[in-house]
Amino acid sequence: MFGTHQKLFNDYLLMINKELAFVQFELRACRNQYDGKVYYGVVNNVADEQSKLGTKYTVPQIAFYKGIKGL
Repeated sequence: MFGTHQKLFNDYLLMINKELAFVQFELRACRNQYDGKVYYGVVNNVADEQSKLGTKYTVPQIAFYKGIKGL
């Protein structure tokens, strides 16, 4: 039963991401290292100059995040 629900959930996420691709966004999952819970967030897929203006993080902080998201 869990497999069926997981497949439906994954299909729903895929449908959301197909719609978000038009505006170069994606819904991604991330596991919190402290409590083990999975959280979802919308992220920008394009690393252009305009998108860099929308953050308060420094270039090294962004590089750190990119390094850990691949884990």
